[in-house]
Amino acid sequence: MLCNFHPQIPISLICVAPHKCQRKLCVECQYEHKVEIRQTVPINKFREQVIKKFSELKIDGTSELTQLRMKQKQMLSQTEIQIKNMWSDLTELTKQIYNMIEKKNKQFIDLINNNDNFAESSFTDLDKLVQIMNEKILDEWNIEKNSQLTKLEAVQIWFGKEMQAFHQKYNEQMKVILQIVQAQNDEKFIWKEAIYQQKCNIWDQYGLKFINTKFLIKFTKEQEIQYIRDGSIITSFRINDITVKPNVLTNLEQIQFLRWFGSYGKNNQKVGKWKAIWKGESLKDVGGQYSNEGKKQGNWKEIIPNYWSKAQAYEIGEYIEGQRRGTWQQYYKDQCIFGGEYNDKGEKNGIWREFWSGFWEKSFVIYNGEYKNDKKVGKWEILWKTEDEIQFKKIGGGQYNLGDAEVKIGQWIELSEGFWDKSQVTYCGEYQNGKKVGGWNIYYKQEKIGGGQYDKNGNETQVGQWVELSEGFWDRSQIIYCGNYLNGKRVGKWKILMENRVIGGSYDELGSGNKIGLWIEQSEGIWERSVITYNGEYKNGKKIGKWDTYYENKKIAGGSYDEQGNELMIGQWINLSEGFYDDSQVTYCGGYQNGKKVGRWDTLFQNKKIGGGQYDSQGEELKIGQWIDLSDGFQYYSQVTYQGEYKIGKKVGRWDIYFQGSKIGGGLFDEKGDGIKIGQWVELGDGFWEKSQVTYNGHYNNGKKNGQWDILYRGSKIGGGSYDLGGNGIKVGKWIELKDGFYQMSQITQNGEYEFGKKIGTWIEMDLNRCQKLHEFNYDH
Repeated sequence: MLCNFHPQIPISLICVAPHKCQRKLCVECQYEHKVEIRQTVPINKFREQVIKKFSELKIDGTSELTQLRMKQKQMLSQTEIQIKNMWSDLTELTKQIYNMIEKKNKQFIDLINNNDNFAESSFTDLDKLVQIMNEKILDEWNIEKNSQLTKLEAVQIWFGKEMQAFHQKYNEQMKVILQIVQAQNDEKFIWKEAIYQQKCNIWDQYGLKFINTKFLIKFTKEQEIQYIRDGSIITSFRINDITVKPNVLTNLEQIQFLRWFGSYGKNNQKVGKWKAIWKGESLKDVGGQYSNEGKKQGNWKEIIPNYWSKAQAYEIGEYIEGQRRGTWQQYYKDQCIFGGEYNDKGEKNGIWREFWSGFWEKSFVIYNGEYKNDKKVGKWEILWKTEDEIQFKKIGGGQYNLGDAEVKIGQWIELSEGFWDKSQVTYCGEYQNGKKVGGWNIYYKQEKIGGGQYDKNGNETQVGQWVELSEGFWDRSQIIYCGNYLNGKRVGKWKILMENRVIGGSYDELGSGNKIGLWIEQSEGIWERSVITYNGEYKNGKKIGKWDTYYENKKIAGGSYDEQGNELMIGQWINLSEGFYDDSQVTYCGGYQNGKKVGRWDTLFQNKKIGGGQYDSQGEELKIGQWIDLSDGFQYYSQVTYQGEYKIGKKVGRWDIYFQGSKIGGGLFDEKGDGIKIGQWVELGDGFWEKSQVTYNGHYNNGKKNGQWDILYRGSKIGGGSYDLGGNGIKVGKWIELKDGFYQMSQITQNGEYEFGKKIGTWIEMDLNRCQKLHEFNYDH
């Protein structure tokens, strides 16, 4: 693992000094940390010391805990039986007494009702009636009856008092237990300066594939969370209450485009109405109310955790005191798809059909099964369909145990983490007590292409020969790894199988999982139009010395790593862009110092300089001064660049947008460096390229669109409409919008009316090329 503060240097030490710090240190941190050497422990040695301490204190008392848990379950089970028996006895005896009284009363009443004509009455009945007349039989019965009822009532009162006393004592003891749980849940968050590296994928709509990228998440001493990508602070959020663990975003589109607006109370808690803004526009009805205590309350519409432009799905339901309650429904494209119930503790309960964590339009996957107190139990199915299909089909699933630990058991078919239409990878094998055991096979589009063995001792350790797939395996990038595992670590020679070539290298034979010696390895984003490999040497799992980059077997880039095994880039380097391929041959040329970009860096397209700028000299790796940046989707048919100024990584002032060297748009960012657009802007449409030169022209007020916005194609107005003037970013009145995928040969518009951000009435779809109406859609007012 690399250091948070020096991202190119591995963590090698743990600080054990009696103070608060980040604890994990690299060699540079040790020097800066200024503690005695004896108070830093090598990371491997630290593990040995911790395990020894745990062993001495018997922390891992699994068997003891199991015995205690079983003893408690037995006690609760016996108590439940005793209470049921007591309740059953009381119910039965009470029933017998009431039945006896009713029977006796009925006997007296029947004597009268059955003897209307005493001349015809039997001797026995007449004798009983005479006794009732001459003696005090009824009075004695009433006394006896009242005595029985009084005794019964006394028993019931006693039982009620005892239950009340028991309930009171029970609540007192439960408070003690709840305080223990609450203390764990409410542990105060401690704000610390730190930097974390986050990997993620972004969608390349030209190559129709994902591109691997990464960014930094920085906690600053000014109580801000900064999101930094390639030296540019994308955005930063001021954290008002640093005692509460903040919501840290890992979705790049949400970082760039999602903003929440609302009010804060006296204690910096959220209060009142909060709403979401996406790309300067209000997301329809997304948001809800916070109570004065800062808890979500009432009806809410929330985006799914993985929300992005191709996964615009929502959840709608009710909050009570910050917990979800009752029915919650999940929506995609304004249609209710799935949902389920929350209990009064805010836990999922009963049958649920829900989006899987990786849901998007080309990964239309749902999970179908039962929850018990927020834990999956019993049979669960994995269902999938393409976006155009109506019916789901079962492609996976398996069983959970019926306990409270959500443990997988038996045969399972699971999806790869990146499953989508073009990457239908599944894994099939057996679980025992939540651990993979025995043979597991890997399938691509239902054909077996890999797999291997897990140990049978329940450690979920890979052993022996394995055939595995690359992390980004898909139709146009079918990379396979072949080699051996020893106790869960790769050992010996491993082959990397590409379409027409075998590359790879070796891992050490000691089972550390470290790469050693010469390696040829593929780039993370390799595909048929971007066959990139890296050639160089590993020492103890770290790159050292010279590494060369090859594109279609031709050396085009590279540089050097330090020889000390810190895997730090040093000196001059030529790097490839993250989305490098035949139509987007973008390279970056500049210098590294201790693993950080410094000084001048140039950007080249097909070996011609088209952009670049300066990084700071303090080793923060932040852009400063004038820069020419490339768009994320830069390629031959979409040569879009942005030109403007950075102040310590933040865009400020005027930024202009160029297409093929000609200025076509731009606008102002606020001078504070918050990345907020202000004033008049001309922006490019999503997917802007040679045959889809769409621009949007309008005004921003504090990062939100307002007033009239026009839509232009090749400079001619073809649509547009208005946003409210209240600064809410809400569409109002008549609008002409472009259908997704608008370009030269498919110029489709959608014409209709908005009311407070909602479509109303009739909307007409028009083909501008043919001047023809295609469809009508009606929306409820």
